Amino acid sequence: KQFASHTRRAMLLGGPAPALSSIANHGAQAALSRSALSEMANRLAVYARIRGNGIGEPPALWWIKGVVYGKQYEKNAQPLFQVTGVSHNKVTAGQNGGIILSIEEGGYYADLETGEVMDSWTNPVTGASTQPKHYKMLVSHNFAMNGDVEHDDSTGRTEAYGGISPVEISGDTLWVEENYFSRTEISSPPSSSPSAELESQRSTAQFNVGDSLTTFQARVKDLQTPDGTFVSATLAYEQTNSWASWLNICL
Repeated sequence: KQFASHTRRAMLLGGPAPALSSIANHGAQAALSRSALSEMANRLAVYARIRGNGIGEPPALWWIKGVVYGKQYEKNAQPLFQVTGVSHNKVTAGQNGGIILSIEEGGYYADLETGEVMDSWTNPVTGASTQPKHYKMLVSHNFAMNGDVEHDDSTGRTEAYGGISPVEISGDTLWVEENYFSRTEISSPPSSSPSAELESQRSTAQFNVGDSLTTFQARVKDLQTPDGTFVSATLAYEQTNSWASWLNICL
């Protein structure tokens, strides 16, 4: 499994990212009052302001940094290496009052102690060295008007659920959660070391799973400004995944 904790957000200056610049601007929304911020009907608007500057606005740029942990069955998790990246987040209007979140993210894995980008990594289970596959991804999630994840998979191999939580406010601090769970059937088990034990375990693997738990935190007064205005925010993020194939391990 992989776990990560990512914090801090910075606004993308100078307009939309080139890869997302073709997405239409749907116009700024009116500033919400304090009481309106916590209303169920406005949870998407609040989420969109924090995640991506508002519906139809230029994308926000999130800076992410954390640690990837590995956990074997009946053993405690152990830190493996660092992860650092940047993420463009664009929110547009969806169907029937929903929204579409588009994410373009790239990052690298770094040595746990030095923070230097890794050219190789030693598997703590097998002792074998492998070359890290630093990541780049382009994904989108659809959320219904009530905040639930809307998932349409034509292949029938992936199931996903989750959603955006009600907004919580205490003093001048506001929180909203985004939780996403998925499971994808795999056509063939990932490659790994020649260990007989691992091969036996790999032969029973049928799914890649991913659970993403995110809590966003911002100030109420920042969210009472018009869409497109910078909102300073942080996030606490934990994700559990099936082992990536380049790790050469399957437990």
